[in-house]
Amino acid sequence: MINERTDAHRPSQIIPSDYEYVAVWTMNIQGFGDAQFMLQERETVRRHMERTKGNYAHVNTTGSCQVCGNVQAIFLALFYHAKSNEYIRVGVNCAQKLDMSLDEDKMNMFRRQLADAREAQAGKRKAIAILSDAGLIAAWEIFTAEFPKHTTDCKAAGVNKFGDDNGVENACTCDREIRIRAFDNYEERTIRDIIGKLVKYGNISDAQKGFISKLLGNITRRPIIEAQRAAEREAAAPVVEGRHEVVGTVLTIKEVQTDSSFHYDDGVRWKALIRLDDGAKVWGSRFANIEKGDRIRFTATFTPSKDDAKFGFYSRPVAWVSPETRILQVFQAQWPAQEAQ
Repeated sequence: MINERTDAHRPSQIIPSDYEYVAVWTMNIQGFGDAQFMLQERETVRRHMERTKGNYAHVNTTGSCQVCGNVQAIFLALFYHAKSNEYIRVGVNCAQKLDMSLDEDKMNMFRRQLADAREAQAGKRKAIAILSDAGLIAAWEIFTAEFPKHTTDCKAAGVNKFGDDNGVENACTCDREIRIRAFDNYEERTIRDIIGKLVKYGNISDAQKGFISKLLGNITRRPIIEAQRAAEREAAAPVVEGRHEVVGTVLTIKEVQTDSSFHYDDGVRWKALIRLDDGAKVWGSRFANIEKGDRIRFTATFTPSKDDAKFGFYSRPVAWVSPETRILQVFQAQWPAQEAQ
């Protein structure tokens, strides 16, 4: 004997205007949680229920749709019934037949997002297999690591997030900023970029696998490298102010964008970071076509940083030239015709 339904949401009692559309909902779909769209919809539901203090309806049906009881309903929408202060899941087809208000644009977006999520699931399974075969599964752990959040006892999180009624947030009392910087290290950021492309396109080259292996090695050795850098920094001498001659090694050549309003070009400048032989580091314009790794002897005007005495800036650099080369340059400048012969 089938139990007759007596709840307020049975088909014969439905009054469409009494139901407020809340968000997209779904059942019977594997991996739907990977769709960012669904996560956003669930957050919408959470906020709505927090405001109404309502509960999910309990109806005498085992179907996915709580109105008609359809077991096959896959695409569902969540509606709020203010009179009972309850939320019910309604199949999209059922909602359309009952003329319930439904956001069709959101449903179409949901279908697209769901298809993307299914493709991503297949891509992730293949990526895990490729990384496992290459002995690089540690890269997957980095790829799937969650972006750092505030700890539960942090004053900038949860119910204590706001310091007053004006919406001013409390300052963070946990180490989230440090964890974010660690999360965004070059090695981790690059690995996530490569694995993301692997998931999307289904393959990576042998060179990329080798590069991932190198990056993982750098992460493993990072404590040792950081200790070495700390020791080098401790031993470094302060930058001496004034114009004088120095010798150093070019660490970095970088293209930077500057304010072009005072120049007749696009404002692009090449800068160099040089570690002097006494350990101090200086930053300034590239000169004499120096490249990363070059040993350079030059004269410049140096200014120590206000925040770090062992770091500074140089200006008007002149590369050192041997006396013999200088004599030859003078000779060539004065007698170019003889040089040509």
